Amino acid sequence: MRPFSAPVRVALISLAFSLLISVPVLLFVYHQTDTLFEQRVRGRIDDRQEILLRSYRREGAAGLVRTIREEIDSGRARNGAILLVDGSGRRIAGNIAAWPPTLPAKADWLEIRLYP
Repeated sequence: MRPFSAPVRVALISLAFSLLISVPVLLFVYHQTDTLFEQRVRGRIDDRQEILLRSYRREGAAGLVRTIREEIDSGRARNGAILLVDGSGRRIAGNIAAWPPTLPAKADWLEIRLYP
């Protein structure tokens, strides 16, 4: 087996250093972008939650149901799930039929994929 020529060795060393420098930078950029995206999504969810809570405080359960229906009809809930159930778990309003049985009812944040 012949050893690499000097220009090939220089090119391979340059490639190795380029990868050594660029991979951590790209991972950092990916992580920052992912974090920013997640913060924006959480902020939008928190905003929607605040609107629903305000509606409930002002008009009670009937107002909450009306606001949920408006969210669905206007398309604001298009890319998300919203569900209002009574004390026994029966659906009152929302765009999903029932709470997925594999998920805990009380959780800080969970990321799942729901299919229409």
